[in-house]
Amino acid sequence: MIANIFLTIFLNLLPLAIFAFPLIFIRKKLIGKLYLRVFIGVSVFFLIYWVAPVTFQFNLIPNRLEVNPGQ
Repeated sequence: MIANIFLTIFLNLLPLAIFAFPLIFIRKKLIGKLYLRVFIGVSVFFLIYWVAPVTFQFNLIPNRLEVNPGQ
């Protein structure tokens, strides 16, 4: 169970790691600064994309399926 959670986190962070790899080589150039801004924007988007659904779906009372008689 714990291994599945870590595997899921790793698989979700893998595209960001691949996207960050060129920063090692172009960070001091002008294009590197632009690339860094794009990378930060994509990273913030993915953070919101992963975290926001969790925060909006959290509820202490579970939803129960109600079946009315005769349906």
